[in-house]
Amino acid sequence: MVGADTVDLVSTALDYCPPDALPELENDLTDALGPAPTGAALDAGRSALANWTVPAPAGWSVVWSLSPVLPTSVLAPWQPVVDAVASQLGPAPAKPLPRFRIVPYLGTLTESGQDLAAAATSQGAPAAAALLRQRQQAGSLSPEFTQIVLGQLIATDPARWAADVPRSQWRSRITLCNSPTWPRCTPP
Repeated sequence: MVGADTVDLVSTALDYCPPDALPELENDLTDALGPAPTGAALDAGRSALANWTVPAPAGWSVVWSLSPVLPTSVLAPWQPVVDAVASQLGPAPAKPLPRFRIVPYLGTLTESGQDLAAAATSQGAPAAAALLRQRQQAGSLSPEFTQIVLGQLIATDPARWAADVPRSQWRSRITLCNSPTWPRCTPP
C-alpha cells in the first residue's frame, strides 16, 4: 500500500500534465507498475489473498492503492488484481490518510489557552483573537508563546477560525500574525 503523499504525487502529475505529454506519462506509469499478472500468477495471487497467511504478491497493494487516480489505460491490465484486492479489503480510498497525523487536543492548551478556547466558542474567534492580542500587549504573554497558543486554538477548531470575519475585526488577526517569527500567517 502506498501513502497519501504518493497518491497525491501521482494525482497531481496527471492533473497538471500537458495533454500532449499525457501518453508518455501514462507509459511511464505502466512501466513503473510492471506487467500485470495473468493466468496462473493471477490465480495464485487470489489464493494468497484468500488465505491471509501468505502475503499478497508484490505490487498488488500498490496498484490497488493507486487505482482511484490511475488512468483507465494504465489500470485496465491490472483491473483483475484491483478487483481481487477490493473483494477482500473493499475499494481503495480516494484520499488515503497520511501515515502520521498530528491531531490537536484541547487538553494540551495551557490554562490561558483554555479560557480563550471557551471565548472562541461563546463569543466567536474574533473576540478570542482580540483577547489574545490584549494579553500580548499587556505583557502577560510573549509574542512567541502567543503564536503557539493561537496555533493551538486554530488547530482545535479550524472551521471557526477560518470563517468570515467582519472587516472591522481583521486588525486583531493581522496584528497578531504580523511577526517576523511567523511568516506563514497570511491575513484573511
